[in-house]
Amino acid sequence: MIDDIAKGLSKVIRIDESEIRGHLDEMVRGTVEETLNSLLDAE
Repeated sequence: MIDDIAKGLSKVIRIDESEIRGHLDEMVRGTVEETLNSLLDAE
């Protein structure tokens, strides 16, 4: 019974590591770009 529940739950949540990495790469790139632009504007 517990195995059946675990099998059912395994289909509920799916983590795609490549999607997460891609999203984090975009976030970091955007943050670095904003920071550098802010530093250039401050000069």
